[in-house]
Amino acid sequence: MLNVLLVEDNLINVKLVEEALKKVDYPVSVESVQDGEAAIDFLTSQHETGSVFKPQIILLDKNMPNMDGIEFLTFIKKEKNLSKIPVLMFTTSTNPKDYEKCYDLGVNSYFVKPIKFNEYVDILNRIIAYWSCAQFGH
Repeated sequence: MLNVLLVEDNLINVKLVEEALKKVDYPVSVESVQDGEAAIDFLTSQHETGSVFKPQIILLDKNMPNMDGIEFLTFIKKEKNLSKIPVLMFTTSTNPKDYEKCYDLGVNSYFVKPIKFNEYVDILNRIIAYWSCAQFGH
């Protein structure tokens, strides 16, 4: 089972990702939070309490209120206890400057959100397959 933390403020996108993840070829558990601040709260409380749900990858939207994806990425990559969690930017932004900035900050991958549901399933299936193999050696 691959634990995924989804950091996304748009409820429609949250539902799309959750529904698409139900159709991937690998078992997935997903938790979602609405922005970078909520993600930090979630991750630090998980670490402090020794919670069962430990994210093995983070799917991160770039454009969010309060703390956007870039600010969150900057924070997490500086935190000793969190910096090793793979972060995958999953955004609508096709701006090359965003892409470059994210990689400069240590993002593991950058994906542009698809438009059609079957494309969500396809891209998320490839993401989960890759990270399941990376985490579990399958």
